[in-house]
Amino acid sequence: MTPPIIRSLVIEDDTSWQQILTEILTDIGLTVDVASNLEDALRILKAEPHRLAIVDLSLAGGDHHNFDGLRILEAVRRLDPGCQTILLTGFATVELAVSVLTEYGAFTFLRKENFHRAQFRDLIGRALVSAPPSENSAARSAELGKVPILETGKRYRSAG
Repeated sequence: MTPPIIRSLVIEDDTSWQQILTEILTDIGLTVDVASNLEDALRILKAEPHRLAIVDLSLAGGDHHNFDGLRILEAVRRLDPGCQTILLTGFATVELAVSVLTEYGAFTFLRKENFHRAQFRDLIGRALVSAPPSENSAARSAELGKVPILETGKRYRSAG
């Protein structure tokens, strides 16, 4: 029997960040869809349910006034309520972080300049365990929650 597929969505306009995030999520065992703009993200969200979405705040290059990521957070809540969201940005303020968590319901908020792969992997594990399970991915999420994922990317069974 094949394990259920757990889908994740990376919404990021920078190809380097797309590659980094996709590599980490794939190493964890997730299937990854990628969108680089608001329109593609909405199309993908309507087509398939996801357990996790990593969303860049600004999807217009260096435009610090583009907040398409917030529109995507709203769309995820409406179109895919079982999906946990993590906002990733290089343009962070305390007010924005509080808003993302309280008004948009994101699981957490990360600054790109403070990004660490090992911490991100740990965060993904916690987000998947706390996400409301969908029918086809509950067993796989429980399995991922019991398997610590270390910086090397190797999985070790926990003793418990």
